[in-house]
Amino acid sequence: MTQNHPRFCKPAAYQAFQEATLSIHQTDSLIQAAVAISQHLMLDASLPDVKREIEQLSSQVRTRIPNGSQTGVLAHLHQVLFEEQAFQGISADYYNPRNSCLPYVMQSHRGIPITLVLIYKAVGEQLGLNVNGLNCPGHFLAEVTIANDRMIIDPFRRGLMLTQEEAVQYLEQIVNQPIDPAQLTQVTTHTAWLRRILRNLQSIFSMQENSSNLQAMCELEQLVSLDTE
Repeated sequence: MTQNHPRFCKPAAYQAFQEATLSIHQTDSLIQAAVAISQHLMLDASLPDVKREIEQLSSQVRTRIPNGSQTGVLAHLHQVLFEEQAFQGISADYYNPRNSCLPYVMQSHRGIPITLVLIYKAVGEQLGLNVNGLNCPGHFLAEVTIANDRMIIDPFRRGLMLTQEEAVQYLEQIVNQPIDPAQLTQVTTHTAWLRRILRNLQSIFSMQENSSNLQAMCELEQLVSLDTE
């Protein structure tokens, strides 16, 4: 691994992010990279803490599904995450950078779509579910596949299940323009997932005229090359 020296990003965050990109196709590495972004912005961002909280959530679900049915897993996953733990989207102060920080969202149970989908994916996959991200215009959704059934989930709206038609209508309301339904059939890669987190933050720091953090996020994005997946 080539060791670079960032000018703006905190070195520990930069190094952790760079290490994660080497195996970014793995969900654990996606989690590591997301936490690394947060380590530039938060003093107490901890990868072991995030992993422990993900395991605790999955354990709560696992104890309720003795027969291992994936349909049962999904139902109990939603009960734990969205009813008992009340994970949901945040509307007030939506553009606060902390809402893009995975450790903060794990603690507050409030976040923006892309961080909430990441938590949903991490917990769901520990339970054996097939969970992907959908990098949609104006929003970020989850896809769960059980046998031949494909479900679109919106963790921002407390796990609301949508048909493809309902998802298209919702996205069109957000972006105020027609949406090609094909955009909801292509799952996002982990590199694209990270790019969207980083570009969200770049946009926020640009609006805040925070040049140092803007440049730090650009340095991290440069590590996410198109050939890492």
